[in-house]
Amino acid sequence: MTANEALKKHLSSLPYLVSVQKSKEMQLRFSISEDVVVNWRSGRTKIPPFYRPEISKILGVDIFADVAN
Repeated sequence: MTANEALKKHLSSLPYLVSVQKSKEMQLRFSISEDVVVNWRSGRTKIPPFYRPEISKILGVDIFADVAN
């Protein structure tokens, strides 16, 4: 599983409003646009490794533990 697939899988498993809230929190914390988060979820762009620990903190679970890349 890639980091992008792990993010998409986790956010898709959350209730809609919680998923939106977590996405917005990533946007604010990393000063990135909504498009960047959408591209991460879709796999268009890879999630840089230095963001992964912070994404896990935002989500409250280490979704990248089984990531191959």
